[in-house]
Amino acid sequence: MANDVVLSAALRSNLLSLQNTQKGIDASQFKLSTGKKVNSALDNPQSFFAAQALTNRAADLTRLLDGIGQSIQVIKAADNGVTALTSLINSANSIATSAQDAIAGAAAAAVSVTGNKDLTGLTVPTTGGPIITGNTFNISTYDATGTLSGTAATITLSTGDTAANIAAKITAAFSSATAKVTASLDSTGHLNLSLTSGYSLRIDAASFGTGAPTSSANQQAGFSALGLSAYLGAEDIAGTTNQQYAATISSGTSISSKALVATAGGNATTSTLLSAITGFSTGGTTNHDDTFSVSAGGQTFTLDLNGTTVGDFVNQLNSSPLAGLITASFDSTTAKITLTATSSTVSKITLGTNSTAAPTVAAGFGFGIGRTGATASDTLSENIYLTNTSTSTQLTQYQTQYNAIRNQIDALVTNGDTAYRGTNLLNGNNLVSTFNESRTSTLTTAGVKFDSTGLGLSAANFTTAAGINTALTQTTAALTSVRNFGTQLAGDLSTIQTRQDFTNNIINTLTTGSDLLTNADQNEEGAKLLALQTRQSLGVTALSLASQSQQSVLRLFS
Repeated sequence: MANDVVLSAALRSNLLSLQNTQKGIDASQFKLSTGKKVNSALDNPQSFFAAQALTNRAADLTRLLDGIGQSIQVIKAADNGVTALTSLINSANSIATSAQDAIAGAAAAAVSVTGNKDLTGLTVPTTGGPIITGNTFNISTYDATGTLSGTAATITLSTGDTAANIAAKITAAFSSATAKVTASLDSTGHLNLSLTSGYSLRIDAASFGTGAPTSSANQQAGFSALGLSAYLGAEDIAGTTNQQYAATISSGTSISSKALVATAGGNATTSTLLSAITGFSTGGTTNHDDTFSVSAGGQTFTLDLNGTTVGDFVNQLNSSPLAGLITASFDSTTAKITLTATSSTVSKITLGTNSTAAPTVAAGFGFGIGRTGATASDTLSENIYLTNTSTSTQLTQYQTQYNAIRNQIDALVTNGDTAYRGTNLLNGNNLVSTFNESRTSTLTTAGVKFDSTGLGLSAANFTTAAGINTALTQTTAALTSVRNFGTQLAGDLSTIQTRQDFTNNIINTLTTGSDLLTNADQNEEGAKLLALQTRQSLGVTALSLASQSQQSVLRLFS
């Protein structure tokens, strides 16, 4: 064509070389700018798709790595909860231990029962009295299970014995016993029997009076002369026919009756509990007009025995004006009624009976109150002194503190305080940690229910040594459970952290493998670019030389 520029063969060769050099420069610059030698499947299909597969797996594992990190945080939150629970349970155990020490201190002290008669002028005669020279009575002590504690003493009356002499004989007989019985006269001349707390006391009338010293009438009269009440044998511990005085003192702050039975003789059994009979007296309708009174802290509760059951007595006493001072309970296993002081203002409990007709037997509560031999309209009462009421207040405080900690355990676990993003290993939630992209490699951390119920921590009852021992046993077991779970968490945390490190390494390996397939060597590409730029300069020079012949023709016209 007329407008075509005619280039010589040398110029065309040099121009083509410069174009190729420029392409090389452009390619090197692109590789240097992207850092990759394979930027698309067009560059190297095999390397491109292999690198993409490696990169995709690394991305999947990176997303899993986030989940693994969250699993670690869930376990750390649970471990913080375990630490807090351990501290709370240790505190509860310490409180129960303090309560145990307090009740043990109370058990070392004595509680006492006082008779109802002034014995200041008593002198034992040789003959003619309800008690005379040679009469005997037996004193036995029993532990909380009703087993003889190892000491049983026979007290023999001598001519001219005073109440003080008799008290001294009782005290001497138990001077080396574990369950000590100490007798004395109070300021009003009443006989006081003091007993190591936690034991029960029984006095049997072996022989009182003359003529028929073992008869019920003489035994009753003999006890009356000492200011003590008597039971008929059918109501007594072993079903003996001897008259007995019995008061069971279960702790420094409570007293328990004898076992109540529905039939004469023998101890209480499941089938013979006195749980629904009419009246507490066992002598028939002649006693149904009896009343029974309980006094404490300046308040008195009087119950009409007519048509009354054991349940009536317990329920009415607990809803009476004495409700804030003492509580009553009935143990269906031992068939005993227990009265417990619940206020520090209570230093003694006074139990009494009253009748509009002369009764023939004792009211069958079993606290040491007898009516046998009394005349119509007489009243009879005995004071049971509780010398450790401060211990009761202290135990109540310990019980309140223990239950407060128990509530805090529930709050810590059930309110979500130990949860992390909705997962609470201490409230029964499980944690599943996934370690590979196909979700075939997992670890399940099983949750536990560590509220007070799950830990086996029942509400405290520190009114008895058995209740305190239960709390100690439960807190010890709970502590073991929490520690074992803490060990399990530590093991799972170690496993998850190991898998986290492994996943990080695998991601690095995959990323490195992908880079090896696609990344450019910056040094190599830089050297290439420099060489191409040099070649381009030389090509321009060569092109200039190739055009010199045409420039010579141009000079002909200058």
